Amino acid sequence: MPRWALAAFGLYGVVLLLLVLWPAPQRPDEPVHALRFAEGAWLADGLRNVVLFAPMGLGLRLAGVPLGRIGWVGLAVSLAIEAAQLFVPGRFTSPLDLATNAAGAALGGALPGLGAALRRETVDRPDRLAVGAGLASVAALVATSLLAAPKLPGVDAYGGWTPDYGVLERYRGEVMAARVGDVPIPPAGPTRQSAALRRGLLDQAEVGVAMRAGPAPASLSQIVSVVDGMGNELVLVGADGPDLIFSVAAWAESAGLHRDWTRFRGALQGVAPGDELELAIRPDGASVALWIDGRLVGRERRSLARGWTVFVWPQLATSGLRGVGDVAWLALVFGPVTFFAARRRATWALVPALALFVAGWASVGWLGPLTAAQWLSAGGVVAVAATVSLVLQRRADAASTRR
Repeated sequence: MPRWALAAFGLYGVVLLLLVLWPAPQRPDEPVHALRFAEGAWLADGLRNVVLFAPMGLGLRLAGVPLGRIGWVGLAVSLAIEAAQLFVPGRFTSPLDLATNAAGAALGGALPGLGAALRRETVDRPDRLAVGAGLASVAALVATSLLAAPKLPGVDAYGGWTPDYGVLERYRGEVMAARVGDVPIPPAGPTRQSAALRRGLLDQAEVGVAMRAGPAPASLSQIVSVVDGMGNELVLVGADGPDLIFSVAAWAESAGLHRDWTRFRGALQGVAPGDELELAIRPDGASVALWIDGRLVGRERRSLARGWTVFVWPQLATSGLRGVGDVAWLALVFGPVTFFAARRRATWALVPALALFVAGWASVGWLGPLTAAQWLSAGGVVAVAATVSLVLQRRADAASTRR
């Protein structure tokens, strides 16, 4: 293995250990030595583990380790990590992590063979690959849009004003009133109009909060929360530093993935403890607007480029890296189909057909249309993918002619 590859593999090992062994926040009553089985966003966690351990398998395969042994090596490393996590605050040992870590290493070890097969198919049947990539992109867009839609089961709802469930930092302000449309959210305990509250949320009724501000919290805290009888959060209005957070339960959570948050950056900037505020959160199709004391403070739009957010933590999905995530998602949607379609004139039409589908589905799906900047990013992805494909094809043709 070349020196640069060894250095990259060593850097990967350091990053891996930091990611899996760095202490994480935990509830005050949570034991350090904890074993957890699959719960919450189990599918998202499993997919992240596969991606995280795939480079290990790839590096071992390039170093000459037989493919049949790589899965066992991954299992042994995963077992050591899971055992170490028993003694790291905020970390938990999970059989699901053990299995998906080993699966990621095995998949990474298989990548060189899969790459060779893909190269042969690219030469022999790029049209088949282009159609397959296009169908995969359509499936991903439809699935993530449906998963991002609200899911509010017909169960009793329980309100909470600045609740303290022992999980998040408690908000040290005061709530005077909270509602969904005309349905009041109680300070604590069950609401008498659970069905009406659910209908209001599904119909995108205004969520209003009258409050007296507290100090800006260091991490996410709940100003108003609505949960079901099992403690699953249905609605959250919260504060995270100077930002205001709004979220509603989504179908993604039922599939073991994550719901997205709407983060209004700096919405509470300049608000002093004791200031009285009237919040009005107004969903409107694929956008959410925040009004404070009758003044529009911000509007956040949810486009099809945000489909990736169901796979990652909401904190990351609403961070400064969200633009990078949007471009990466568009690259996954448009890049492969463009790369393969550029090889045959008969399949060129697949790329504009996919773009038309994106525009059409955005008008009926939960996630809305791409912004102008996102369309420009998609166009850049198409241009790069087509250029790379044609350059590689010409080099292959030139090499074949010389032989």
